[in-house]
This record gives sequence, structure tokens and C-alpha cells, in this order.
Amino acid sequence: MRLWRGEEPEFDARSEELIDESFPEGTYTDVAGLCAVATIEQIEGQDWSLNPGRYVSGQDFTTEEINFASELETCMSDLQQLNGEAQSLTDLISGTASQILKGNH
Repeated sequence: MRLWRGEEPEFDARSEELIDESFPEGTYTDVAGLCAVATIEQIEGQDWSLNPGRYVSGQDFTTEEINFASELETCMSDLQQLNGEAQSLTDLISGTASQILKGNH
């Protein structure tokens, strides 16, 4: 904010390196994922929300078509396999614990 105002920045919490990296010219500029200046019109267009995520763009996301049914089927198959492995491990642990307990009597 100080750079935006044209003031000298404060370097609290070892922030000098980050400020130099983000603003190499020593002057404010919008940095994707970090900061951006929003106009009154932009804020009004967002129903007066001051949520920074609405103004500070992170990265450009491209949307791709996902076949939800196919993805869910794959996930369910993976889940069944993992549940089977979990049951096998549970049986092994229970059996080993029983043998240990029998050996201590």
C-alpha cells in the first residue's frame, strides 16, 4: 500500500526481499495473485464486496470438459480397491495382535 501511495515501504518481518522481488522498480504495480488496485466501479460491480480474491487474479484457469460419471466410476473403483486393502490390513493386524496376546498367557 505504501508503494501505491508513493511512500517508502516498511520492512517488517524480513519483507524487504519479497518487496524487492515483487516490485523490482520500487514502484507499485498490480501483481497477479498478490495485489491489485480496484476501481469503485469494479467494487460496485461485485455488489460492494471487498473480498480480495474478486480483484486479485491468481492464474488463468482453463476449463475442460469432464465426464463426471466416468470420473465418479473411476473414483468408486479406486475406493473399492482401497477398502479391500484396508480390510486385509485390519485382518492381519487383528490376527497378529491375537497371536501376541495368546503368547503372553
